Amino acid sequence: MIKKNVWILNHKTEDIQSVNRISQNLSKLYLSLPEESFEVLEIDLMDLESEKSVDSDFKNRIVQFKDNTPDHVIIIHPGITNHLFLSALLSIKTEVQTQFVFHIFGNFIRYGENWFSLNHLLTKKNIQFVVASKCYFEVLANFISKENIYVLPFPINSKDDGEKHLNIKVPGEVLNVMYAGRYHEQKNVTCLISSLNDISKNTEKKICLTLVVYFDDFNPTTINSKKILGEQFHEYVKEINKLSGFFEVKILPHQNEAELNFLYQSNDAVISFSTFLDEDYGNTIIESLAEGTPCIVSNWGGYKDFCQEFPDDCFGMDVVLEKEKLYLETEKLAIFLEQVAKRTPEDRAKLIQKTKKHIGQDKLFCALSDLFYKKNIFSHFDKVLLTFALELKSESGKKPLENFKKYYKSFW
Repeated sequence: MIKKNVWILNHKTEDIQSVNRISQNLSKLYLSLPEESFEVLEIDLMDLESEKSVDSDFKNRIVQFKDNTPDHVIIIHPGITNHLFLSALLSIKTEVQTQFVFHIFGNFIRYGENWFSLNHLLTKKNIQFVVASKCYFEVLANFISKENIYVLPFPINSKDDGEKHLNIKVPGEVLNVMYAGRYHEQKNVTCLISSLNDISKNTEKKICLTLVVYFDDFNPTTINSKKILGEQFHEYVKEINKLSGFFEVKILPHQNEAELNFLYQSNDAVISFSTFLDEDYGNTIIESLAEGTPCIVSNWGGYKDFCQEFPDDCFGMDVVLEKEKLYLETEKLAIFLEQVAKRTPEDRAKLIQKTKKHIGQDKLFCALSDLFYKKNIFSHFDKVLLTFALELKSESGKKPLENFKKYYKSFW
């Protein structure tokens, strides 16, 4: 059997913790492909960026690509689309038509200008875009031919033995819930705090919310711009000052994987009311489900996939956005909280096993095999739509994406 030659391009530094975990787990997935069928080489683009490597490693890799052209080049990190090395690879003409596979982490719009700048290199190449949810597939289908988009759930480091989870969390007097991710205006963490505070005050039910967050002032209305530094922390402080005596909020800094998993296991539910424009899969959600912890989420973006796949364990909340403010039914949230509070250790063990089937390595390998044998030819972006959507540079600089936001939200 002739082995398929696979290159993985990764960039191992990232400010967003969840993106970093996804990148690492995707690399592990590709590196564990059967050795009898695949020869896999991982290239860290950080190494190619150093001054010492410009005249050595960079050129050596280009020569290697020409002499032993890989069948597949996997681009894992979503922010490297403008990297010189990738542009160089796309420019090389070889007898073997390499398939370039781009993993999109729900950041297609954030890096939109980079995609547009690559258009002339992508034309007539064998290109596949990989997303993690069916909903995000439909979003990208408005920009890219459906034949060039593939759905592959993010792999996670799932455990082989679910028994040790049975005694981690049992129903108790205090309802423990958590949110992990960015404290960002489109993540609606302030709304989450406010809603739980109202429920706790009205029902006199003790609720403890654990936040594993970093404060992100990135402004979604203008690409690569920021709002007032510290604005999200200021919003947090204002909300904390309104808390009732029955509601407690704990805030934690960055947690490693083992610490995060313990927190998932120790809570009754993980909650996220994100309305992030590029919400694809929700890494925190699949991680918590894999630890046996049910979730309460907004019916938004890739979260919808979880609500459909795990209807008894991932509860969807309809959200209403008016003038950038989120409204949701606190009565419905209170009902969901009552349901998760009654979960037994046996219920959580069953959820662990169900999640394994959803993201098991055998299933993902089968999906990868299908992906590797797709032979679609990429023609070009719809320039008119993409230009309108991104409102690229004008004489006055970068315009806000207000028109696009309205257009884009209609997909959800």
